[in-house]
Amino acid sequence: MAAARRGASSARAGATSMRDLMDLFVKKFETAIARNKREKLRQQNIKEACNKEALRRVNRYIARWLYQAGIPLNPVKLKSFHDMLWAVGSFCPNLPAPRYHALRVLLLNEELEYTKGLLKGHKEQRKKYGCSIISDAWTDKRQRSIINFLVNSPAGTIFLKSIDASDYVKTGVKLFELLNDVVEKIGEQNVVQVVTDNGSNYALAGKLLMEKRLNLFWTPCAAHYLDLMLEDIEKLSFIQKTIKRAISLVSFTYSHSSMLAVLRHFTNDKELNHVKYTLKIMGPLVQVLRLVDGEKKPPIGYIYEAIEKKN
Repeated sequence: MAAARRGASSARAGATSMRDLMDLFVKKFETAIARNKREKLRQQNIKEACNKEALRRVNRYIARWLYQAGIPLNPVKLKSFHDMLWAVGSFCPNLPAPRYHALRVLLLNEELEYTKGLLKGHKEQRKKYGCSIISDAWTDKRQRSIINFLVNSPAGTIFLKSIDASDYVKTGVKLFELLNDVVEKIGEQNVVQVVTDNGSNYALAGKLLMEKRLNLFWTPCAAHYLDLMLEDIEKLSFIQKTIKRAISLVSFTYSHSSMLAVLRHFTNDKELNHVKYTLKIMGPLVQVLRLVDGEKKPPIGYIYEAIEKKN
């Protein structure tokens, strides 16, 4: 019996020792895993911190170049800017900068050929569906009358050319000659309409153009029409008086904070003069003006749809 008890005791001691060893192994294993996780987390935090610092450094260099070169900030929204950054980043750390001569000649010629390739689709669309020629006149800081000519088709709108028309912009016959040359360049068979401002000189040019080119139409600019309508409405005596009073009231109120607080407390959207009536008149025209003068989508179809719904 004693021998049996000693054997059982030895077995329990052996089992306990084995269990302790297993527990110790498991604890060491778990400790190693935890330590490995902490190390990975630390390395990840270091890497993220380094990446953030590297990103800030790159952004500083990009911003500094834009500021020193006097480049407007809008170009950073272009897809080509992001394509450039991707190409630079995917090259290698030692990317050599393009040389001045290459930018002036070789790369410029390559980009010209690339642009010509892009225009092929526009030319195909013109032949298939027709196009519109758009004349956009404006005055620069030197008081020169500049006319931009653009071509619109289902493929989009592209710039054709720009000329200084200061010497003859007010002459309808000269404008007709300019528009006629553009139609000739694009091809009369491809032109559906020519869109210009609504001035009397452009009206005469459009009339002469339709007499010579029987298969196209002269179309006055809808946005310019709406501008003229708003200007005529502004000339109405009570509208003009209301606008002047509103400007004076707003200027006075916003320059005195205490007055602004009192006005906001007591008015409760009360009508001032004929402001609400004026807004009712001009509001719809301004909405249509924003629609026709937008660049996100061709607006004419939506305008006709709106007109039909109103009717």
